[in-house]
Amino acid sequence: MLFSKFKLFGLLALSYSLISCGQPQAAPNATSNATPNATSSGSSSAIAQASATPQATQTPVAEKTPEPQATANGHSLIGSFKGEMESLGIKIALPTYVPQGFWIASVKTEPCRQGDTVDANGVCRFGPTYTVIYRNPQDHCFTVEAAGGGLGGPSSQYTRAVRSKIFDKVDVMIGTGNDKPITDEIANTPQELRTDFAGKSPLYSVRTINSQAANRINAAIICSDTAHMTPNEFIKIVESLDWLALSTSSVSSASSQDEAESFHKTFEEINKQSCDDRKSVTEKGKVYGACTANAGGRNQFRFISASEHIAEAPDW
Repeated sequence: MLFSKFKLFGLLALSYSLISCGQPQAAPNATSNATPNATSSGSSSAIAQASATPQATQTPVAEKTPEPQATANGHSLIGSFKGEMESLGIKIALPTYVPQGFWIASVKTEPCRQGDTVDANGVCRFGPTYTVIYRNPQDHCFTVEAAGGGLGGPSSQYTRAVRSKIFDKVDVMIGTGNDKPITDEIANTPQELRTDFAGKSPLYSVRTINSQAANRINAAIICSDTAHMTPNEFIKIVESLDWLALSTSSVSSASSQDEAESFHKTFEEINKQSCDDRKSVTEKGKVYGACTANAGGRNQFRFISASEHIAEAPDW
């Protein structure tokens, strides 16, 4: 009986061993090795493709354009240039409509020279001036400019009068010649365009520019020599011209300057008047004097000047 139990146990062990040896051993290895390797390879390839795509289409930072703003207020493009332009002390005219894709590529300003006579509007013979260059990724450019004076009136081959938000009449001009009207056909064909000078003092204008004109303004700006803008699109820009809102500090500064100039002018006018009555009072060793003049009505007097000095000691 004991032998039978040992024999039975041995047979069972032998059967289990045979069953284990009969199982295929390659399948688990294929599953655990080949499949993860294939997955890992595929993931690496996908990552490489995903990272390569943005790099291939990435726009250089220097050429990067702002988000499309065809319907936005073009004044928002002025950005960090605003303070520089406000420092000129004149009204800044800029378009509120700017075609999609254009941004401000350059701003050039020049104040009045030292010694120049400046009028009440803050304008001298040739200044202050500013030139704002707008540019798009295709190197198409146009400018908005202002100058104090010293500019001649250009003639044109074709012209059309339009009205802007701030100017009653602005002539849009093409070429030089006999001032024929801009027809609808011409208005839909890209042209080299400009406006006549608008305003009185300063004088404002808008124009498309090529590489030569851009180089005179800013040698770092590249502009195409191909006519790119139709008169219809150009007219939208001109019609949208509006005054740039001044910052709070600029308004306060301008207001303070105006008040100071007004006070100084009034003081000079008063100081030139003669005294109608002089009065003096001595009190505690000091003499107080006042000069008054008739202000134009009965018993209405204004002070012209007042003084104070120490009373002279009597001779003993």
